[in-house]
Amino acid sequence: MRLRGERRGVGVVADALSNNGTDELKGITDPIARNELLEQAIRLNEPKDRFKGKKILLVDDLYRSGSTLRVATNLLYKQGNADQVSVLTLTKTRSSR
Repeated sequence: MRLRGERRGVGVVADALSNNGTDELKGITDPIARNELLEQAIRLNEPKDRFKGKKILLVDDLYRSGSTLRVATNLLYKQGNADQVSVLTLTKTRSSR
């Protein structure tokens, strides 16, 4: 399968991050509990040097509280040794706060 990044000479890694099977967290409104569950659930699937010194564009389909993206970004910085992480989301929902 040809990934769109190839047109511009940009590497695309579609499965760099994964969720270890934790149930959906939509019903968890406590931000501390949500963050703790996400830190346990999200894993970096790439070798540590894969993103070393790289600029990463993290794409997500939904922005709600930002907690998932925050945890994923921290993983890319700390475990992936990324130089810069930017985020693009496609949908924003209203928060119940």
